[in-house]
Amino acid sequence: MISRVAFFALVLSLLVPPQSWAQDSTYTRIGDCSARRAPAGMEYLNAFMACEGYGGWAVYKGSTNQAERLAYGDRGLVRQLSQTPIRSTVGLASTAETIEWRTRGRQPYAVIARWTARRGPTRLEEYLVVSALDARDGACHLAYVDVTEVSNANDVARRIADRSAPGFTCGTQAPTRIGMSEARRLMAGG
Repeated sequence: MISRVAFFALVLSLLVPPQSWAQDSTYTRIGDCSARRAPAGMEYLNAFMACEGYGGWAVYKGSTNQAERLAYGDRGLVRQLSQTPIRSTVGLASTAETIEWRTRGRQPYAVIARWTARRGPTRLEEYLVVSALDARDGACHLAYVDVTEVSNANDVARRIADRSAPGFTCGTQAPTRIGMSEARRLMAGG
């Protein structure tokens, strides 16, 4: 026997189309990974792993002596693993172990991941990398939110993901770097 609450929830889910569901976040940790051979064109990677993701999207992690890289889905791996918000670092550029998946009705449309690099003994660079999930072409970076400049970086990254990622076609534009002035404009509705 179905309860009244369950019945109304079922009816509501049938009447309200998925695209009108609210945006939400789901968090996963990079884990449950298995070593793989690096894709053709990326043989310089010291390590390449396939990891469990979310919503049918696998997470791939590649690394060299100086940088870790993330990719999502099986398409466009070489392009994805070539993208980085941090160039010519002195120290190791690393990615966080926790990934935020922006979802609508449990369907992911964007990913937010933290990337960090140390430049010398005191300077730290940290970015939230917002990536659009494109079923045809894999994923691609939309924006790099500078965590060292933007005090509400998580909110800014979510706003970018929610506004720009759904329906985005990878390969149409370069990622945008978001500092404090861009973040203020974005949060003000501009």
